[in-house]
Parts: sequence; C-alpha cells; structure tokens
Amino acid sequence: MKRLLLFILLVLVSPIQAAEIVAVHVERQDSIYRLTLHARLQASTRDIEAIITDYAHLMEINPFLKENRIEESDDENGTLVHLVTESCVLIFCRALRHDQRFQPMRGGVLVAEIVPEASDLKSGRMIWTVKPYGAGSELVMESEVTPDFVVPPVIGPYFMEKKLQEIALSTIQNIERVAAERAGR
Repeated sequence: MKRLLLFILLVLVSPIQAAEIVAVHVERQDSIYRLTLHARLQASTRDIEAIITDYAHLMEINPFLKENRIEESDDENGTLVHLVTESCVLIFCRALRHDQRFQPMRGGVLVAEIVPEASDLKSGRMIWTVKPYGAGSELVMESEVTPDFVVPPVIGPYFMEKKLQEIALSTIQNIERVAAERAGR
C-alpha cells in the first residue's frame, strides 16, 4: 500500500513533460524588437520539426493565435500562412496580423519571413534551429520584428518585450506538451 501511495504521489508531482529554458533574451533597438530563446526539450528533433511545420495547427502551440490559415504552399516558394495574434496589455487588446512565408525546413533550420503588405509589421523574421541534445532536443528560436504601429513611449516597449517573451515561453512549453500527447506519454 505504501508503494502504491508513493507511486501515485510521484506521478502527481513529477512533470510529464518539461522544457528546460536555458536562456531568453529580448532587446529593442529603436523600433526593432529581437528575441532569442534557447531551450532543451524531451521531444525528439523529428517530433519538434513535425510540430513546428504543421502550419495548419499552429494554434495548438501558440495560445495567442486567434487565426491560422494556410494561404498557399509549394516547394519553390514555401508556405504562406495567415496568422492573427491577439495580445492584451493591461486593459488594451490588439489583434495583430502577421502573415508569414515559411521556407522548407532544411538541416534542422526553419526560416519564416513576415509579409509586410499582409501584416501589421513593417518587417520580421523568425529562425527556428532544432538539433539533437542527449535523449531529446535543443531548440533555438530567434525572432526580429518591426511593428507598423505606434508603440507608446515609456511603458510600451517594456510591455512589448514582456509579451514577446511570454509568447515564446508558452510556445516552447506547448511544443513539449503536444509532442508528449502525440507520443502517448
């Protein structure tokens, strides 16, 4: 009976899946925001690559996405994905359009470029790098965005940086969760 109770207690308090965040860095230079996130996950590189290139289901990993639709896809030009993120700072909420063209993943690297004419961003680029690490994987996400809207001075940049960090951390945790669910863990 004691063993059963100990087993149940261990199952309840042990994380089923846990991404280890090694480093997160957000910086702003003028109106350009840069984010770098380095994480280690239990999921395999193959599982992570499958999840982050499942463009029709990006809402599974990014809870801030309110719209997610593949607009076009071909081997030469990659995949154009229409995305709308809703973000709130204090009591102010904003829907942010950021259509992105994802290039085919090569050598563990996925590159997405913002399409400015279909976005609320002047420019932007995201690079995901996935490689094996121990029994799992290492993932580095680098993002650079330039808003095409006014970020209020003084407190605006602070909240923008915090929101970018929150979205990135949540996405990493959700990648690990989805990988575990798909693997039946």
